Amino acid sequence: MTIEVLEPRLDLLRQEYVLVQAWKKTAAHIRNHNWFADTLELDRAAVNLPAFLAEIAETLQSPDEWKSLPLRIVPAPKSQRWRVTESGAWMPVKKGATAAKLRPLAHVSLRDQVVATALMLCLANRVETLQDDPRHKQVISYGNRLFCDRVGGELRHRWGSAKLYRAYFQDYRSFLSRPEATASGIVPSPDQRIFIVHSDLSQFYDRVRPERLAIALQGVQQVDDDQGFFDFAKRVLEWSWHSRDVQEVAIYASQSGLDDFTRVALPQGLVSAGFFANVVLLAFDGDLRKAIGKDIVPGVRLVDACRYVDDLRIVITVRSTSENGDGLEHIKKVVTDWLQALLTASSPGLLISEEKTGLAQVGGPERPFVRQSTKMNRIQSAVSGGFDAIGGEEILDAIHGLMGTQEALKQEYEETHWRFSPLPDVRDDTVARFAAGRFRTTFRSIRPLLEHQGVPSDSEDAGEDSALGAIRPRRTQVELDDEARAFTLGLINRWVADPSNVRLLRIAFDVWPDAGMLREVLGLLRPIMEKGGRRKAPRRVAWYCLSELLRAGATETGLVDDEECLPRGDRSGAVP
Repeated sequence: MTIEVLEPRLDLLRQEYVLVQAWKKTAAHIRNHNWFADTLELDRAAVNLPAFLAEIAETLQSPDEWKSLPLRIVPAPKSQRWRVTESGAWMPVKKGATAAKLRPLAHVSLRDQVVATALMLCLANRVETLQDDPRHKQVISYGNRLFCDRVGGELRHRWGSAKLYRAYFQDYRSFLSRPEATASGIVPSPDQRIFIVHSDLSQFYDRVRPERLAIALQGVQQVDDDQGFFDFAKRVLEWSWHSRDVQEVAIYASQSGLDDFTRVALPQGLVSAGFFANVVLLAFDGDLRKAIGKDIVPGVRLVDACRYVDDLRIVITVRSTSENGDGLEHIKKVVTDWLQALLTASSPGLLISEEKTGLAQVGGPERPFVRQSTKMNRIQSAVSGGFDAIGGEEILDAIHGLMGTQEALKQEYEETHWRFSPLPDVRDDTVARFAAGRFRTTFRSIRPLLEHQGVPSDSEDAGEDSALGAIRPRRTQVELDDEARAFTLGLINRWVADPSNVRLLRIAFDVWPDAGMLREVLGLLRPIMEKGGRRKAPRRVAWYCLSELLRAGATETGLVDDEECLPRGDRSGAVP
């Protein structure tokens, strides 16, 4: 049965064909993206799916009595600096109650997940059409976009498919490249400079209250819509925390400066949270679109703007006058204040992060951009296009260069804050995750193609033509393994310095499943978790990291179809 268009009607939510598709999309997304999910709950529901969906449909017969089930908090580490002391203790660099920072991920009941996804399916075409096609040049919103087809002037989500959101890398690449493409087309006057501004919404998901989301949903409601649908959506999209987690939530709210975090509209773990996040920012996107081509203050003109969830990129021209001032900090303040005023007008309670706002001059000396995204695109194209052993080695070299450049840029900026210090166009954590994932793919692809030991230098097979046209000797498996070990140790060191990099830790052990190194990592975690160890947030950081290691060990670490994809253990005795 094919249904091309779903409408925001309450009676549709009870239909089996809607609930089945909502379940399919929810289950697939949770398994692929919610690394902290309770997969046992998914398995139990899947075993008896007809009864599970029938129970939901029966509950929906009395929508006025609906109450979303309490959330369980999953305290995960945010970006922070840790160190290993001379005595071997692993602890935060800063001291005090806020030294170890946590992010409140959430377990949302599977029943609530499916119903929220069903609500999203009924609104998908309307909301996506309002945002416009992300393949168009002038679209504002790129992130968390649903997979859609254009039918006439409307975007229609393929709700009968298991695919939910569009591919991350494709849209993120468009988001990163757009400001530069826009800036390159500007011909400034002699007294003008061009800047690209990076900014960010501070604690976006945590600051959206249920009332704010309800008002945003009213903005997409049409005159002849079913009012009962929107009343029900308001009840569904309002969660509170479990009584066991109240104290934990209060501590997080206090540390994060949140006035109220007892009620949540966009829990970080809700499959449809990305979609409804875009609903919240529809009015803000509209205000940005209206401001393009106009002066935000005299002498400062907005040329372009785009957004990837809570990440902003805008292009401005600045006419040099004594009134505007020439300093980067002055321009940054002007833009930040304007963005905050625009955000407050459309979405009160949301904040622009001054700390994460930065700008770089295009075609000038002041804080120039380093286009790391271009290097990432080349690496991605090479990985996706297929490669032989020599091509794979060149990809690995490019990955090393990418990470080395990013680390050097980060260190230079943090240490000097000089106005001529270059600014990378991609965040550090994004570069690190990208590089780690591509290294794993490339390593496993080329290792079976290499000889275990080298061949004599005068042999005809001693080298091959590389893509750069030069004869280069082949790597051996032993050499490649040594390189992989050094790379994975670097990933582990990144986790040691910042425990929010736990995904890098997982990839490190997946590439190099070394039992000895695992014992070292557990040696850092164990003293914190044992009786008498550091309590509160540091202990929660340690528990979260351990849970990630255990889950990865059961589901992914070292699991390959061909053992040749793993480094050999006969040299160190450590790799199983």
